Amino acid sequence: MPRNKLHDAALAGDAGLVLRLIEESRQRRLKQAEAAENEARMAEIEAEVRRRVLGGTSPSSSPEGSARPSRLSALPLKKRDTTEATSFIEANAADALGRTPLHVAAAQGSMQVVDALLQANCNYRLADKRGRTALMEAASYGHEAVVAALLYAGLTPAAQTKYATECDCAGWTALHDASYRGHVDIVLTLLGPPVDPVWGTALGLELLGCETAADGATVSGNSVGQLMTPRQLAEQYDQMEVIAAIDNWVEELERCREAVALQRRAAMVAAHQRLALAASMHKMIASKVHHRRLYLPLAWRPTDLLLQAIAGYMPEQ
Repeated sequence: MPRNKLHDAALAGDAGLVLRLIEESRQRRLKQAEAAENEARMAEIEAEVRRRVLGGTSPSSSPEGSARPSRLSALPLKKRDTTEATSFIEANAADALGRTPLHVAAAQGSMQVVDALLQANCNYRLADKRGRTALMEAASYGHEAVVAALLYAGLTPAAQTKYATECDCAGWTALHDASYRGHVDIVLTLLGPPVDPVWGTALGLELLGCETAADGATVSGNSVGQLMTPRQLAEQYDQMEVIAAIDNWVEELERCREAVALQRRAAMVAAHQRLALAASMHKMIASKVHHRRLYLPLAWRPTDLLLQAIAGYMPEQ
């Protein structure tokens, strides 16, 4: 498919023209869907009229064999057009190299155009014929804002991780591109924080563990060069700042892990102490109830008291 006007607008960085073209495409598809709907309704009406007037008989079976066929009987029935009136196809149109307008905008670093295309619900995960995504293009050309916008276009961390770890035909991820070209800020953006308080560290660790073949050789193809992680690729091409950034990220991750381990250990000790206190009080209260026949409120029954002590809650005496 040749390059269309939307590719040219993305290349020029004209977000207004991109939005206008997408809206025109959407309106055009809405009109086409409405016209198809009207034609389908007319066909249904004409079919119902033919059924009632002609009674389902054909001209050849009528007693007057020379009668002319009805115009209604010659009309073909048309099925209802269920084409969705959206701008998906226009926004995802690919050129001869398989590059969508989002690929072009990401390579150019046009944040406004990227936002416009994402708002038009374009498929940001599409790859061209070389297997390269828009995220790889933005990482290769050093556009940090575009990288962040595309990376967090995924609604869940699992979707973000899957998108960031995709490889092209040469086995390179977006982190390989950024490490090879020395874009430290993009490397840190792709790795994310060393410890995410909610979702953990899956993205950064998976990216650092991705291996690719050196010198552009495909992973499953020829055996030119050895498999390399992003850090090893940075070492081969003397990207010292990238190496330092990755090492600092890993060290910060280890410190955060140690801090989390200490917090968990302290929480376990406190839980054991509460459990021991609850067990002793349970034993004492049970003995008093047995020997003295004391009446206890509902909140002070031994089983409830044990659960409250484990949860760290003690009712006021």
